[in-house]
Amino acid sequence: MSDEGKKSNTKIFRYVAITLAAIIITIAFALLILTITGMDPFGEPQASIHIDGSGGTVYVYHEEGDPLAMNKILVVLVASDGSTFNIPSEQVTLLSNAGTRFSQGDAISIEIAEYERPSTLIVLYQGTEGSRELARSELIPLTPMPTPTPIPVVTQITVPEVQESPAQHPGSTSQTGTAQIWPLVSTVTPVPTLVPVETAITFEVSTTSGEQPLTVQFRDTTQDCIVDRLWEFGDGGESTERFTSHTYVYPGTYMATLSATFCNGYESPAAFEQIHVSPVAREDSYITGFRSGTIQPGGQLDFIAKNNVDIRVGGRLYPLQENDIVKIELISAGQGTITVIGNVIIDLTLPTSILSINGEEIARGSLIRTNSISFSSLAVSDLSLHISQGPSAEINGIVNGYNVISPNNEYGYIISNIGQDSINRLILDAREQRFVLQAGIKGITQVAAE
Repeated sequence: MSDEGKKSNTKIFRYVAITLAAIIITIAFALLILTITGMDPFGEPQASIHIDGSGGTVYVYHEEGDPLAMNKILVVLVASDGSTFNIPSEQVTLLSNAGTRFSQGDAISIEIAEYERPSTLIVLYQGTEGSRELARSELIPLTPMPTPTPIPVVTQITVPEVQESPAQHPGSTSQTGTAQIWPLVSTVTPVPTLVPVETAITFEVSTTSGEQPLTVQFRDTTQDCIVDRLWEFGDGGESTERFTSHTYVYPGTYMATLSATFCNGYESPAAFEQIHVSPVAREDSYITGFRSGTIQPGGQLDFIAKNNVDIRVGGRLYPLQENDIVKIELISAGQGTITVIGNVIIDLTLPTSILSINGEEIARGSLIRTNSISFSSLAVSDLSLHISQGPSAEINGIVNGYNVISPNNEYGYIISNIGQDSINRLILDAREQRFVLQAGIKGITQVAAE
């Protein structure tokens, strides 16, 4: 073959290679676009969807499967008379930072309070082969809340600075000028009497019952010489100190025991005491307004992780493994968001906090979760929200079905002991000039400032 023939063949091979590369790049780009929009390029996306229609707001959970494009989700309500309503897109909100994709672990809230019940809610997905049903749920009429006796609100209050006060009677004022306008009272279940055992080991406790989180002081009062001792608190916690304390985070009944090795080799049965921890008595609330909301320091979240995810603290990523015992303590005030739906933490953006895993402090700094966190249990302690004073028409507070906040522009509020409500929901969005709280609460204190 001549040189010219070889050059011609080389040019042909080059053109073919360039053409094939262009085709491959085009196909790859098309697949990328389909993936970003939530569409399986080789077929319709498949996902397992669950609907919780027990409250005024309906929640849709993405349990597993492919991500779904939010712009392809259609929510339809079928009334008892057969009439059909398309729920407007502005009433369908994705409760995550995932943008436009409804992915595993995410939740969608659907506002349907204005529609009549009983009815049927149907979630559809509009794919290339038409609309198909993802899930449906029968929505039964909500049980009306009983009308409680109105609680008076104090309106004549002056104090030099914002501060919390001890619990008071409804509508009373204190020397600090605060007023507890919504106190809630919890009852403690009596601790059953245990049959004592004869033992040379003795100890004292500061209390045997109380509301979570319950901190108990333990004091070894054994008279004989002891080589070593072991406290077992009944929830997995241990100590070898003579005087120690332990905090019970979760409600339940625990057997605290003290065993010891005596100097003379004498053996004695362990001493024990039963500790009863009752749950926090919270009331369902929906409080919102256009005022600054600030999450206060001192709040704590404890949970057991059930999936492998990352948490960003102070700009660095820290992994959570399945069954890790996680504690988050807020140590500074600031804006932030907490969204818990069922057994999933969807959003967690907090000011300076301490992250501890399996009892060891890992990091300090502002905290952001990077993926939804599934958990087997959650205890929220001492979480409070300060609402600044401002225009009276821009705040509304509903607790247990009726308004407990009187319009005013002189006072702010401290909402104390925030946690999950009766359907395991906690939505706290505290921003500058805006706040939303849909959760269970223990009390509301009205405060004034200069």
